[in-house]
Amino acid sequence: MSPGTSIFSGLQRKVTTMSVSPRVIRSTVRPTHVREITPSVTEPTSYLEDVPVSEIHVAEYQRKLYEDKLRRMIREWNPADVRHVELSFRENGMYFVIDGQHRIEAIRRQEGLVPQVVRAIVWVGLSVQDEAEMFWRTQDPRNRKALIPEEIHNAALFSGDPQALRIQRAVDNAGYRIGPSLGDEQGGSLRAVKHLYTIEQRYGEELLKDTLAFISQSWGVRAVPAAPMITGVALFMGTFPEARMDTLVKRVGKQTMEDWLLDAGGRSRMLKLNKSEGVASQLHADYNSVHRAKKLDDFERRMREHQAAIRSQVSRDAKIRDHEARKARMQ
Repeated sequence: MSPGTSIFSGLQRKVTTMSVSPRVIRSTVRPTHVREITPSVTEPTSYLEDVPVSEIHVAEYQRKLYEDKLRRMIREWNPADVRHVELSFRENGMYFVIDGQHRIEAIRRQEGLVPQVVRAIVWVGLSVQDEAEMFWRTQDPRNRKALIPEEIHNAALFSGDPQALRIQRAVDNAGYRIGPSLGDEQGGSLRAVKHLYTIEQRYGEELLKDTLAFISQSWGVRAVPAAPMITGVALFMGTFPEARMDTLVKRVGKQTMEDWLLDAGGRSRMLKLNKSEGVASQLHADYNSVHRAKKLDDFERRMREHQAAIRSQVSRDAKIRDHEARKARMQ
């Protein structure tokens, strides 16, 4: 490839029809131009094909496989996530993966459970150097900007995802919104989107709704809470479901959110807690200062017991999802 020439530039040029024997395309999707598919084409071109994963090889320039990623993909398997992989059909008649190595390997490891075929964009006419360049350019973060959580949530809402809809109801109920701020008159802008999903998955829609409502009622929607505030309030509510949160609103609302968080930060440092636990501990102290006759019992003991129960439940849920997904794939 000459300097300054993209390996993609051949897509816009007409490919000369070759006179050698054609290679059969298994897919019903064919190139728009009339030509014979052969490994002898002189300029890069591509077509769609359904390729058995057993015929796909891995080149030396590929990255290593990440087992944690593979286990997660298999556990949460969704055929819609596979999409098209990119392959190179070389002169030796072999397929080599350019993009999609983990997806292909995840399919291989589910032999007997999922179809062992992948829909691929197959490139013809690439050298090994061209393949390697295409690989690193597609993986380069400068060319592949990941979606931020707010953008993922927005797309999930439009797709009708049930969890996204539940989270949006809780956010709307408290008067907040998700994404860049459009002005105080439209409510505060929450950016801790991933934490909202974690809370909803762990505790359910009602506790998330109560968490956000407590914060907005205490300080108003213009005081936008960061992640430690949201997760800390949820932790306190989950640990002490018997607590009457309405009696805390006036107590904590006597201070600005910033000043109250300074007190919570002091407790975090004093008790060697993380920021979320410090928020929960400060709420515990404030609650007991209001309810002297009916104080909540020891904070740290109850919190550790609650966190251990959550970890156990998360592990059980993961095993159940894995079992159900496996059963679904075998049907």
